[in-house]
Amino acid sequence: MAGQYAHKHHHRQTNSETAPEPLPKGPLQIIISIADQRVSLFDNGALIARSSVSTGMEGHPTPLGVFSVISKQRWHRSNIYSAAPMPYMQRITWSGIALHAGVVPGHPASHGCIRLKNDFAVRLWHLTKRGTRVIIAHGDVQPVEITNPHLFQAKAASASSEFQTATVATKSIGTAAATQGSLVSNAETPEAASLQVPGSVPAASAPKKIVPISIFVSRKLSKLFVRQGFHAVV
Repeated sequence: MAGQYAHKHHHRQTNSETAPEPLPKGPLQIIISIADQRVSLFDNGALIARSSVSTGMEGHPTPLGVFSVISKQRWHRSNIYSAAPMPYMQRITWSGIALHAGVVPGHPASHGCIRLKNDFAVRLWHLTKRGTRVIIAHGDVQPVEITNPHLFQAKAASASSEFQTATVATKSIGTAAATQGSLVSNAETPEAASLQVPGSVPAASAPKKIVPISIFVSRKLSKLFVRQGFHAVV
């Protein structure tokens, strides 16, 4: 499934709603339609839930684009608008845009956030995790599957004869090492230590696990921090 979406025919808010399933099987994608004032939840490309929302009103528009859930808090109060309650908050920008439970009057009424009906917000909060994709578009969109010869493809099995030869050689060497080991009573000999499958890589030179690098920007300190795992890089 690629991150590409097909536009559908616009239609205004309907009364049909479905609740999120408790245990999604694939990656979730949350799609917000500004024109329809509606949220659609996709699991592995299939629509599993839909509900009404209330997005930003005039002067406080909800931004369009592709976002991710970057933090979650069950009980949160606004840092901008007089500590207004934002239960089951799922933040998608550090500038104050989030999904949360609130009043959904059937038209844009928020200061930029996406208000969800309470029952839907509660169940959605328990389904998502940090990194869940959130797409906000003017009209209704849905994920579509694409194929392209330039995309990565699974590598076909090849060189089966070489693989079989290496397997036979490994078994023969293992048998020889075991026989010699029993004769020397667990004493390692130079011959046994040097036994190795032709073309194999010593264990000491095995590739190390790659640790992801994280970047954190502190507006309060006016500094940028770079960490690899738990260690400072710069």
